[in-house]
Amino acid sequence: MRNELDDQSLLGSGNDGAEAFVSASLWVALAAGALFLIIALYAAVQGMATVALWLAVVGVVWSAAVGAAIRFRKRR
Repeated sequence: MRNELDDQSLLGSGNDGAEAFVSASLWVALAAGALFLIIALYAAVQGMATVALWLAVVGVVWSAAVGAAIRFRKRR
């Protein structure tokens, strides 16, 4: 008698490479959001308030969106 569960576990989903790529891409995007915030801090120190504010807002929104995507992928 054949055990279908064993066959399925050996085959995997067939999408493991794509899943790993998407996961890595999301983490890189989250790091980019942190870089936005670091550059915003540097701009604030240099006296470029408008640039600093814009970059800080973009960094926070970017990081929040990517963080939500990471949490969504972990739930799946």
